[in-house]
Amino acid sequence: MHDPRRAEEDLKPPRTILETARLSLREWSLDDVDRFAEIYADPEVMRFVGNYRPRTREETIERKLKSIRHYEAHGFGMWAVIDKESGALIGRAGLEYLDNDVEIAWLLARDWWGRGLATEAARAVLGYGFGVLGLDRIVAAAIPENSASINVMRKLGMRQCGSRMAAGREMIVFEVFREEVLELRAISGFPSPPTQGPP
Repeated sequence: MHDPRRAEEDLKPPRTILETARLSLREWSLDDVDRFAEIYADPEVMRFVGNYRPRTREETIERKLKSIRHYEAHGFGMWAVIDKESGALIGRAGLEYLDNDVEIAWLLARDWWGRGLATEAARAVLGYGFGVLGLDRIVAAAIPENSASINVMRKLGMRQCGSRMAAGREMIVFEVFREEVLELRAISGFPSPPTQGPP
């Protein structure tokens, strides 16, 4: 049976969850599918992500629906990353459960690489995880060849703590604890956690 209240929810504009100097991180909307399909179709973007190959539009929709289910179940997940100046959707960043851990992840369209935006988005997400969600530990993972993401993890104060297998390849796992981020904020300008409540 059609639920008019759910239809009304679907028509609401996506909420902005976080803002940085150059970026806004907001909830996904149905209008984002084509742009994400374009980003995920780029082999260079996807060579270190998921199954290490471009995704079809159908796979993009399936991944989006999985993210929505995670968001509804846990109150957090992946957010669309928006460039404030142009209004362009340039990627995604957020937090998702990885087994019993909460993992931080990010992905940007290739045209937006090399500007420090992944670090900027990830720092805001980390602050949200510790400051709003009250997490004690956050992990991240990358294959050894993904030096750009590993550099971001190190800039976040994360350190290597182990490894795991994903899609047939070994990934290095990094971790950071809440108290370490508090120290980072004092010594390197790490942003204060946002003050709004969880979504």
